[in-house]
Amino acid sequence: RRVPDQPSEGAPDRWPPRIARWYAEILAAARRYQLDPDLLAAIMQQESGGEPQAVGAWVWIPHMGRYERAIGMMQVMPNEAERRGWTIEEAWQPEQNIMLGARVLRDKLDSVRGDFWTRVQGYYGFGDALSDYWLERVYTYWLAFRGDSP
Repeated sequence: RRVPDQPSEGAPDRWPPRIARWYAEILAAARRYQLDPDLLAAIMQQESGGEPQAVGAWVWIPHMGRYERAIGMMQVMPNEAERRGWTIEEAWQPEQNIMLGARVLRDKLDSVRGDFWTRVQGYYGFGDALSDYWLERVYTYWLAFRGDSP
């Protein structure tokens, strides 16, 4: 697989309209956390299709002792928001959700072992066919948003 090899300003002309409308916020988050904006856009496309009110399925979070569901365009888990000092209300705000998703991704890239794409997969999780499917979809979107072919 290819990896981001140079700074990018993103390619909103190749992004779906529901993602491209958040270009300024994606670019700001990418710059702050030193990420490829096309990668953030690809994760957003896979996670929510750019829907600010998107919610995931309820899942049990053992270390929190509660059920949670991923929220917003970047589908961030509430415990991930709380651990980074965001309130749940803040995490629902589209601009904050994008920034928070970028922070979570940066944290995974810095802490998960493995090659670049294994660390990206840390954003979603590991160890099952669904996380492998998620990564393949993100990678395909990323290539398309960059104008590359798989």
